[in-house]
Amino acid sequence: MKRELVSYEKILSNEGCSTPDRSECRIPEQLECPPPPKKRSFRSGKKGNQSSSKKGYFHPPELDLELLFTVGPRQQACA
Repeated sequence: MKRELVSYEKILSNEGCSTPDRSECRIPEQLECPPPPKKRSFRSGKKGNQSSSKKGYFHPPELDLELLFTVGPRQQACA
């Protein structure tokens, strides 16, 4: 069984270009989107996040920054 090599131009001249029309080449039908998720109900007795939200923003401990950036004694230049 010997195959003949055929050029691309020869294929185009014989068959021409066409859009594939097989069912697997088609764009699928648009499916309906699922409904959005339901909102969670607010529970007034819930603990956890409520206690942290009452405190407000995070307050870092006060650090003595002057101790971190102290400059040592300067040495005199040799003359």
